Amino acid sequence: MKPIHRLSLKNKIKILHSLFPGEIPEYICYLKNRAIETIDSKEEIASGWGNNVIKQGYWTFLANSTFDRIRRYGNSFEHCGKLFAKLLFKDSVSLFTVHALMQYIETEDCSPKFALAVKLLIEM
Repeated sequence: MKPIHRLSLKNKIKILHSLFPGEIPEYICYLKNRAIETIDSKEEIASGWGNNVIKQGYWTFLANSTFDRIRRYGNSFEHCGKLFAKLLFKDSVSLFTVHALMQYIETEDCSPKFALAVKLLIEM
């Protein structure tokens, strides 16, 4: 196995999925809710967006893409780490999903062990 810092994001997510399969449904629910919130509040978000590297319209596009993937593959993500990693943590949609993952680990719904694993795998 490669050292953690040499693993791709996709491979790190597959490892996370295999180590914590019970946490994945909760995270998917959180991610879906964040996507819906972003889509539904796009005007409100736009008013306070400011001068960010990512344009607000593109952020909404990423939220839409994430929501569409969850709607289409939802339950499959819980059982297939490869699909979960490939569709939610690859390409530009990963900007939204990683951001949501980092927010999720700060919530009370997230187990401390899962949060620690995310920090170890993703922040390295």
